[in-house]
Amino acid sequence: MKLESTKQDIIGLSEINPKNSRWTLEQQDLHKGYTLYDNRYGRGVALYVRFYQVSRSKHDNMASVWCELKLKDSDKLLIGVVYRSPASTYSDNKKLLTLLTEAVHMNTSHILISGDFNYLE
Repeated sequence: MKLESTKQDIIGLSEINPKNSRWTLEQQDLHKGYTLYDNRYGRGVALYVRFYQVSRSKHDNMASVWCELKLKDSDKLLIGVVYRSPASTYSDNKKLLTLLTEAVHMNTSHILISGDFNYLE
């Protein structure tokens, strides 16, 4: 299935750098009609956003990527895709909680956070 045929406005991917793969996400994988925001830190994450969405990207030193979209009037949507390794340390977890807290306190009216958090019971 071609990405542009799905008619999705936003597509988030986690683990774009899997352990045992010979494939890597490259700029030529960018499909017509989408902007690619990616962060290849660790396993990596990516967001595809349709061109007609007004957006800007944010990166950090964790496996996450963030994009802010302007909605109707003054509303804004913050979208985040996060990958948390099952081998995360206490320090890594603390950084993730700080990141999520910062996202909640940003000046946006809506937030969508997705990804692979590898929560162990």
